[in-house]
Amino acid sequence: MTMLFELPEPDTPPQPKRRASVKQQAILDYMRSMDRPVAKAEIVAQFGRCYYCNGALHVGNILSRMVASGHIDRVKRGLFKVT
Repeated sequence: MTMLFELPEPDTPPQPKRRASVKQQAILDYMRSMDRPVAKAEIVAQFGRCYYCNGALHVGNILSRMVASGHIDRVKRGLFKVT
């Protein structure tokens, strides 16, 4: 059977496809300054007040996009580290 496309190796980490946005870069700088995995709650406390309604939701969305693009890794639920 011929495959139409090849799937990437499961052990291959995602590669950053584009540069980080200004908000993402600020979060990356903060995480690098901590020198350890950082909890989502810490990032929300630092950056979540920029939003009027639900800062935790917006920061969580930014973190999810950063994981998908390969800028950071999710160590476990709510805990992230820079790749």
